[in-house]
Order: sequence, then C-alpha cells, then structure tokens
Amino acid sequence: MSTNVMVQPTSTYEPQAPAQANIAKLVLPDNSEITIRETEKTIGRLDFERVVSPEELKFISRQHIVIKTDGGRYYAEDLGSSNGTTVNGIVITSRSKWGLDDGDTINLADRIALQFKVNSPSMVIANTPQESPLIKEIQQQEKPSAEEIGQLNKQLATEYKQPKTSSAAWGYAKSGLTSGIYIGIGLKCLDTFIGLVQVDGLTAFLFLIAIGVCFIPKIGGGIAFTLAIAFTWFTGLNLFLMVLVAALAGAILGALPGMAIGSVVGLIKNSSNGSTESIGTIITSFVLPLLGGTGLLLVYFLIFNPWLASVLEAL
Repeated sequence: MSTNVMVQPTSTYEPQAPAQANIAKLVLPDNSEITIRETEKTIGRLDFERVVSPEELKFISRQHIVIKTDGGRYYAEDLGSSNGTTVNGIVITSRSKWGLDDGDTINLADRIALQFKVNSPSMVIANTPQESPLIKEIQQQEKPSAEEIGQLNKQLATEYKQPKTSSAAWGYAKSGLTSGIYIGIGLKCLDTFIGLVQVDGLTAFLFLIAIGVCFIPKIGGGIAFTLAIAFTWFTGLNLFLMVLVAALAGAILGALPGMAIGSVVGLIKNSSNGSTESIGTIITSFVLPLLGGTGLLLVYFLIFNPWLASVLEAL
C-alpha cells in the first residue's frame, strides 16, 4: 500500500518588479519647492509671486516652461517665453525638449534660478524570505557613494540624453537678431525725425504723431488711413509711408549686427562654462552676420544717407 506524502515548502521566493517612485521637484531661491506629480507641469509667472519682486516677475512669462516626464526621464521645454530659459547656462531653443538630470539649474529669463531634484526609483523586494540568496547578495554589496552616482549619471546623460544641438551661440544670436531689429527701427526713426527737424519743425512733429499712431495697438485702420490722407494733403509728404520705410530700413540695418553681438555673448557664455562651438556655428552665427551687417551699414552711411539728405534739402 502506498502513502501520498505532501511536502510543504519551507519558503517562497517571489521578487517583485522594481517600484517606480520617481518624485521630481523644483527648488526655488527661497528653498520652497514645486513638486512635479503630473506627466506635464507648466511653470509660469504665478508660481513665483511670493518669491520675487514685481519688477523681476514681469520678466517671467505666464507660461514660461513645461516639465515633462517620459519613460522615467524628465525634460524641460521652453514655451516660447519672451526672455528665454537656460539649463546649466545653455540656452533652450523655443519648443525643443531638453533632458534634465538631478541637480541641474534651470534659469528663467536670467532672473530666477531653479534647482531640479529627482529621487531615483528604489528596489522593493516583497515576499522574499531573509534566507534567500538574492537578499544575502544585496546585503553584501557595497552601497555606491554620491560621487559614484554622479559619475554614473553623467555617463548615462552622455549615452542617452538627446544631443545638445541648441548651442548658446545660436540661442543668443536669435535673441540678438530680435533686439537688433527693434533697436534699428528706433534709431532709424530717430534719425529720420532729426533730419525732418532740420528741414521743417512742423513736418517733424507730424512725423512723430504718425509714429505714435503706427505703434498704438489695435488702432482702427480707418483712423490711420484718415490721418495719412490728412497729413499728405497738409505737408505734401506721405508721412506714414516714411514711417514704414524708416522701420523697414532700421530692421534691415539692425538685424545682422544684433545677431553678431548676440552670438558673441553666447560664445562668452560657452567659454565660461568650459564648452566650445563648432567652426560652422561660429561662421553662421557670428562671422557672416558681422560681414553682412557691416556691408549694409557702409552702404547706408556712404550712399543712401547722403542721397536722402539731398532729397530732404530739395523739399
């Protein structure tokens, strides 16, 4: 006669998958924190009302950046802010995704520095008896130091992080291009006004009014057209057309020099951070704008400006 014997196992070994417990946060200048629990967290002006003064706050856009998470990695994306965003001194181009590491510094508009912090996921092994070989092996392993963890993070960033194609030189060159256009328009309108003052003070005054009308937001097209007709009849000059030509000339003259100056700022920033730009970037963001801008300014001052002065004298 046979007897069935049931053997009860002394232990069970059921390791669970690592628990993803990433918790990211932004540390503000006053050491307060913005915790990022969503897959997308938009950061803007309202988040800093209690941290910075109203004078500084106006440089931050309402929706300045967004922090996203994808596959356990965090990314920063500039939302087309007016005054830009940098990560560790590198300019993030608008609408481009930039990988973040623990300890990175995010600077908004060069006014507010935020430190990005993220906790690494921890390994959780449940229902595992203490006599398990796996537990003994883990207990015998030496815990890595903070320095070793930092070096590993840098290696992973080099291998898996997106290429940093948005160079500082190009980022500042684009900002300089925009600033150069506005400065060029202002200087050219001022130059035209000074020229008109030397010819006829009343015409110069009406020219200022035309500039004001052109820059008043949401002014009716009918009002501008009526004033243009009235000014043309009164002075014999289409002052609104003069404003348009002056603005266009100023934008053309200011764009390339502004781009070259912005590129120089970016190159200096890169040099201070110990990084370098490629020869192609230096040529396209600095050398070519510098040569083009210099050529346009020479044509303007040596050819166009003397011709314009002769025309005004003939009026």
